[in-house]
Amino acid sequence: MAIATRELVQVFDRLRHNQMYVYEYHSLAASTDRDWQNLVMYEAAIGPMPGGSIVSEEIRLGAYSISLTVSGSVLLGSRYEGFQGREWSSAGHFSLLPPHGTSYWDSSAAAQVCHLFLSPELFVNAAAEFAKGDPAHVELPFRFNARDPLAEQIFAALRAELYNPGPVGRLYAESLSQSLALHLLRHRSSSIQLRNVEHVYAMPAAIRRAIDYLEANIGESIGLAELARAAQISPSTLTRQFKRATGLAPHQYLLRRRIEYARMLLQRGTLSVAQVAHATGFADHSHLARSLKRHLGVAPHDLLPRGKNIHTIDENIQAKPD
Repeated sequence: MAIATRELVQVFDRLRHNQMYVYEYHSLAASTDRDWQNLVMYEAAIGPMPGGSIVSEEIRLGAYSISLTVSGSVLLGSRYEGFQGREWSSAGHFSLLPPHGTSYWDSSAAAQVCHLFLSPELFVNAAAEFAKGDPAHVELPFRFNARDPLAEQIFAALRAELYNPGPVGRLYAESLSQSLALHLLRHRSSSIQLRNVEHVYAMPAAIRRAIDYLEANIGESIGLAELARAAQISPSTLTRQFKRATGLAPHQYLLRRRIEYARMLLQRGTLSVAQVAHATGFADHSHLARSLKRHLGVAPHDLLPRGKNIHTIDENIQAKPD
């Protein structure tokens, strides 16, 4: 089931104008204007909730909700079905709410919190490939104020993409969400048993189909699910097999080819820098310039006819993977 992004936007708007709960709320960032599929992320600075509670079901909209304390230290209270707890939550602690049921929250201090909403479809698809039993019945349990270093790292990478979107942001974000879903299934679900997947080897034909699709749509916004459909394999198999076959994650490969294509077009000299940026999938002139500077150490005008020579793209991109 897809996340109801439009309804989330309405919820965020009510929060922003203090129309839902009587407490201080400052929206810092949200992914609702991105084309990410099966995930929504937003971050906010919140104040105490004097005498009040948040009914989390109102903002979960049928999705898994992961709330991570980014900064500050807050005394957090929660009631979920038969569970009731109250603990101090500091940076790195997270709580996970399943799509169904009602949870009530209250806090006694200010904090900065990042919320990630993941579609159940992510977990069903992952379980269909890796889990024994019926994947339609897989469900992660409620978690309150937990720590998980790997989940925190993936969360941090998604937050970085939220604040500073990269040139292959959609594919990168969706790949990260797939990795997080697999990790949580492996380490947090008590309802499934994962199969041994070490026997799965490279699938050159599928990877070639994926590469052909990337090449044919190099200037477009490409998502993980559509790339997997083009390869005729699942998203999780694609990310694993693509890295094994090429040495790069799909988003790294796409960025490498976009930079290579942009360099070729600039050196040809028939398009403006802005036109090259548009043709190669970069947001604008500045976005292209930042990527060229980071990976090749040059500005766009350096690559125009009579510009200075640069090192090969293979040497530079391999030295600085995203």
